[in-house]
Amino acid sequence: MADHDAGDGEEEWRFPLSEFEDDGDADADATPGESADRDGEAADPPTDETIEPGDPSLEGVVFVLLGVAFTLFVVFRLAAG
Repeated sequence: MADHDAGDGEEEWRFPLSEFEDDGDADADATPGESADRDGEAADPPTDETIEPGDPSLEGVVFVLLGVAFTLFVVFRLAAG
């Protein structure tokens, strides 16, 4: 079940545990709502771009309509039976 078998001997893990240890001050100089990366810089710099709504694609519309139809079919089958 484990990815690392005991019989393989000493192997290096792809991501050592030391990379995930919390030193407690990683986010000390980050403003609230902003996460800091290892260099102390903001992981996602704020952008001034506004998100504009777009036109739905045909594939998206068909996918939603099929989902609604399937859901209604299941609900009516449960109610009828």
